[in-house]
Amino acid sequence: MNITKITTIIVAVTVIIVGSLYWYKNKGISEETAQKVERAVITYSKEKHNVDVVIERVHQPMPEGQFGPENVTVTGHVKDDKTKEIWALVNYKNNFEVSQISVNDSVTQTYYSLDRLSN
Repeated sequence: MNITKITTIIVAVTVIIVGSLYWYKNKGISEETAQKVERAVITYSKEKHNVDVVIERVHQPMPEGQFGPENVTVTGHVKDDKTKEIWALVNYKNNFEVSQISVNDSVTQTYYSLDRLSN
């Protein structure tokens, strides 16, 4: 093997190790925080819009993501109507503030505010 190949292999292995350690150290929010995020969206939907929702997933934040490392996205649906998919943005570092929430009607492929479903 020549020096160039050995150097390339060493650099590649180093990058993989450092990347793995970074990922392990910053794997995302805890289960407890995820549950608080879920409760925040459920409470917000009920109190502000009088709409019951079911949370399917609290997504992990991305370190340099579109919404910033302090925000997580939440997906789910309106209770008793899985065609009304919800998407919410929650700042888990600012008292679990729900900053955005919207609905996608999977039948008509229409997006709108949760206000539209308020009773």
